[in-house]
Amino acid sequence: PAGGAHRPAAPDPSPTSTVDPATVVDGPVLDEQRVDVQKERDRLQRTMIEGAGVVRSAGSLADAATAVAEVGGSLQAIGGSPARRDQGELANLVAAARALLSAATLRTETRGAHARSDFPATQDRWRRRIVHSGDRVAVLTGSAAAGPGAN
Repeated sequence: PAGGAHRPAAPDPSPTSTVDPATVVDGPVLDEQRVDVQKERDRLQRTMIEGAGVVRSAGSLADAATAVAEVGGSLQAIGGSPARRDQGELANLVAAARALLSAATLRTETRGAHARSDFPATQDRWRRRIVHSGDRVAVLTGSAAAGPGAN
């Protein structure tokens, strides 16, 4: 093949073919790259509760962002678009976690039920909406920040 590329041999469908014991799994379904999607989902959930829960700080948000990146990296290892529902759901949860962490890191105050232990006071300048669009983040000001029905 051109450029020295190597294609793996197709599996032998004959009844005499052997099964590699390392690929036989008793328990959770693993994808092609041996990623336990349920385990990664549980890890993501624990990470977000501990790092971005009701009480958070710059340090806890940074630690959570690192763990979310690792979970996202495990999905990247699978390659391409998610082939199974659980992979797609995890990809969506990772995207939501990244957006939440981005907004929570940007907002350096305590607002509503979410307390920043490193910024305990509420600040009027943060009475704003934080909007995500793809990889972009915008902080809305003026009447757009006040929301629907505001005067």
